Amino acid sequence: MRQWFRPGASLIARALSSNPPKRRSSRPRSRSTALGKKRKSVSAPLSLFQQHVLLNTRVSLVVAQRDRVVASYAVMAAIGRLAAAKLNLNVAQYDPTVHFNQVKDKWIGLRTP
Repeated sequence: MRQWFRPGASLIARALSSNPPKRRSSRPRSRSTALGKKRKSVSAPLSLFQQHVLLNTRVSLVVAQRDRVVASYAVMAAIGRLAAAKLNLNVAQYDPTVHFNQVKDKWIGLRTP
């Protein structure tokens, strides 16, 4: 479907592009009138569809930022930087050899320590 069939398609295309446009300052620009006076330009309010697209892109940005943080913690855990010993936590360290020695001669399903 071509972009000119849908209202706001260029807004969607800009939101999904890898190079978003530069952010404008929030201060309205002033323009000169015929009398030389300066007046502030007022932008037209966004349509409901444009507001919906803008909200969805902002939500997508926040979700992407969250996914990036979670992925960075997953990498740190995978390389061992989130272990209790590495973080110097004041907790009892789990030693798998102690548990193995406690249950090595027991039948499966019977009481384990």
